[in-house]
This record gives sequence, C-alpha cells and structure tokens, in this order.
Amino acid sequence: MALSSRTVTVIGAGLAGLSAAYDLHRAGWKVTVLEARDRVGGRVYSLRGFSNELVAEAGGEFIEESHTRMLTFAKQFSLQLGRVGSWQGQDKDWASFEGKAGPMSNVEIWGTNLHDEVKKIWEALAELGAYVPDPTQPQLARHAEYLDSKSTADWINSLDAHPLAKKDFIQHIRAEYTCEPERHSLLDLARNVSMYYTTSERGMNYRVISGNDQIPRAS
Repeated sequence: MALSSRTVTVIGAGLAGLSAAYDLHRAGWKVTVLEARDRVGGRVYSLRGFSNELVAEAGGEFIEESHTRMLTFAKQFSLQLGRVGSWQGQDKDWASFEGKAGPMSNVEIWGTNLHDEVKKIWEALAELGAYVPDPTQPQLARHAEYLDSKSTADWINSLDAHPLAKKDFIQHIRAEYTCEPERHSLLDLARNVSMYYTTSERGMNYRVISGNDQIPRAS
C-alpha cells in the first residue's frame, strides 16, 4: 500500500491528539481528527472579550521551560511568547484574603512579607521529596506507612509559616490535585514532589501573548 493511501483517525482534538495528528500528517498520512466539542485544544482554553483585547486562560496557563514540545510548536507557528516568571509565585503577585487585597510583599497590608512566607512553604516542600527516593514505587519508601497515615493538611498545619501563607498553599493543593488537603495523602504529595519539586529554584514560564489556544488552533 502506498504511503499516500494510508489513513488514520485520531480521537480527540486536545494537545495530545493534535500533536499526534500533526506528526502523522507531516509523515504523509491522511489524518482525520474527531472531537466532540465545538473547539480544539482540550484543557487549553483561552477567554477573550475583555477590554484592551486582553486574554485570560481558563485552562492550561503556563508553558514551562521543560515543555519543549509546546515551545517548539510556538516557534514553528511563529507565535509570540511572553515571559511570566514562575507560577509558584512572585513578589509582585497580588493576593486577596480576609477582606484585604494587595501585593503579597506589602508588609503594611499583611503584617508580614507574605511572598517570603509562601516561599518558605515551597522550600519545605522541596525537602519532602527526599522521603520518597523512587516515585514509581512510593509504597517502598522507608516511612511510607507513616506518610500515608498523614494528610497534606497535617503537613501544612505543622509548618512554621504565616496562616495566610498556608491558606495560599491550600489553594495550590486544591488546584493541583482537585481535592481538599485533608483528603490528600502526604505519601502521594511526597511522591509528586520527588518527581517535580526537588528543588526550590523556580524556572521561567511563558504564555502565548495572543492566547495559549493559538497553538492547538495552528496545529
């Protein structure tokens, strides 16, 4: 059978499906992509309609330095990237807690440099990964039974950090694991840290200036 007569159907127009379809098409295959939604991109979903042509991300927001595939696509499709710093927090970030709002580093508002307090939690998190040297088999970790008997909430409450910083980190747990920290095993948190957060250093992140959905639309 000639290469030109080869056909393939890809189910789903999320980034994985579109990436596969893109490579197959370039390799000479006739590709059909099926998608149940009325848009492409899956979890990448950009919102428009704001003043001054601003764009907000309602799905995947940050393109990390390690996301080489996404960065390559942006370059191939001539999409302009904007540097946005670390998604783990920056000193000029704003926060809203208990009726107050303002830059996290503003001591007058919070009574402390809230950015530094949050940074302390991320530093403690990096150390947690050492308890699970092999994240593919967390049950074999030396303290696996003890860690699994504790929740992420137990760990957060044990930290020497400002209460508002703890509230900020709780929001991260909710967003990352889609559950309350009281229902999240500390063993699983340590496993995840072992894979991704063993250092407190924060790499650069990017967004597509015209909206991250420009990547799946272009592919």
